[in-house]
Order: sequence, then C-alpha cells, then structure tokens
Amino acid sequence: MLAFANLASFCNAVARSALILLAALYFQAARGVDAFSAAIAVLPVPVGMAIASPIAGALGRRIPSYRMSVGGALLSSSGLLILTLFPDPATPYWVLGIGLFLCGCGSGAFLTGNTTQVMSALPAGSLGVVNGFRLMIMNLGIVLSVALTLSVLSSSVAPALRSLVYQGTLSRLSPVAVDQLMAGFQRTYATLFCVALAGALLAALARAKPVP
Repeated sequence: MLAFANLASFCNAVARSALILLAALYFQAARGVDAFSAAIAVLPVPVGMAIASPIAGALGRRIPSYRMSVGGALLSSSGLLILTLFPDPATPYWVLGIGLFLCGCGSGAFLTGNTTQVMSALPAGSLGVVNGFRLMIMNLGIVLSVALTLSVLSSSVAPALRSLVYQGTLSRLSPVAVDQLMAGFQRTYATLFCVALAGALLAALARAKPVP
C-alpha cells in the first residue's frame, strides 16, 4: 500500500509542480502578456489548492483517505485534459481558468488524502523515516517535472528559438513559430495529463487491504 501511495505522490508532483511555470509561459509566449499579467492568470491553481485542502481535511472524517487521493488525482487529470484540448491562443480565458482551478483543487485534495493515508498506516516509531522518504519522492518529482515540461515544450521549436520560449517572447516572431509552440504546449499538457492519470491509478491501487 505504501509503495503505491508514494508512487502516486510522485506522479502528482510531476503533473503539478511545473504547471504554473508552463501556464505562465503559455500566457506570455502565446498571448504576449507581460510577466505580471501571466502571474495573475495562473492564480486559479493556488486558489484551488487553498480552497480544496481544508475542505478535503474536513471531509476526511467521512470519506476514506484513499478515495480522497483518487478523487483529487482524477480532478487534476480533468483540469489537464481541458488545457490539452484548448491550447489555442484564441481560447477564452474562463475555459483555461476552469482547467487551472480544477488542477489546483485536485492537487489540494490529493495531497490531503495521500498524506493522511500514508501517515495513518504507520506505527508511531516509523513516522519520521517514512515521512522523510515521502518528501524526498515528492521533491524528486518536482525536479523532474520542470525538466520534463521544458524538454517536451521546447522540442516543438527550432533550437535557435528555444531561448525565446523560456523568455516568453516567442509571440513577437512569425505565426509559424507560434503555431509550433502551440503544438508543444498541447503535447506537454497531454504528457502531464497521462502522468496524472497514472497517479490516479496508483492511488486506487494504494487502498489498504481489509484485515480478516
């Protein structure tokens, strides 16, 4: 159970951690907004996490923690699916905002359920060691998330233009370059969506076996 729960936490970290960076680059490179406006545009993610986490904690008394983990992972997957299906720069912001908000809510619910599930399954003497290992797995997922996201995204454009992607200034170039970048964003969101779905499956497999 603990192995599946920690693997689910790893997948969630990979799917979640670079999302704000990816979305901010999207708003700057695809829509040409400045850094401050892009930061405002990605606020639905932390707002969703801030709302979902305490609600998930309160519901944890009535709903098993593994169900909270699975539900949160599926909610994050649904948000990433929206972002995957609507990468076009002409997409209304409210559509993207819903996708980002669902990702934030899903992450908040998942983290609450996953942490509760892992910690409640351990004897008191093992809490420190296992929690340290859990955090190491999450930090590894965060690092790999950024590397994976930027690698998949930048692979869609010519090497000479990749620095402009990181700077968020590619929208100043030709429409062809922007179209290539949109394909990269869609591919990257789809990759994160698949990782989030894998996390949901692993979270479902982490259900504790009933004691006979």
